[in-house]
Amino acid sequence: MDTLTIAHDGRQYVAMTTEELQQAGVPAEVIRQALEAQIIERAQAQIDAIADRVYTTSPSRSARYRRKLEEAIRYRDAGYPGNVPDADYPYLTAEAPARGITKRQLADAIIAAAQAYDTFGAAAEAARARLKTEVPQAADEAAKQGAAGAIVAEVQQGAQALQQ
Repeated sequence: MDTLTIAHDGRQYVAMTTEELQQAGVPAEVIRQALEAQIIERAQAQIDAIADRVYTTSPSRSARYRRKLEEAIRYRDAGYPGNVPDADYPYLTAEAPARGITKRQLADAIIAAAQAYDTFGAAAEAARARLKTEVPQAADEAAKQGAAGAIVAEVQQGAQALQQ
């Protein structure tokens, strides 16, 4: 059972269970709102932690990935030109041979990976939003925790599928 720290009617209640708060005269509605807020906040933090492990935390790598994606899209939109100066597509012309694939294969792989990461990101954001509706709808503390846990588990499954 979680403990809550809340302020009500000018008093601070620190690290108390819902039962202790009820015994102290805190209205059930105040306790429910605090409990839901805490469950939602923790679950959102878990979702953010999952997403942080999926996405790079390196600013320079993030910039390179963004540049590679822009280049891959530009290459695809140009009709996958065969003979191009290396300077026009530096990432593709450097990385494709290192991987033993064509520039077209690399461009398509970069675009597909970006789309998969976008799909995961959208699902993570939807999960954060679902917490705000599904947790309050759950009947009691255990059900609220269960609803949040199920949503977080879905995001974790999505992250694992993306990393395979």
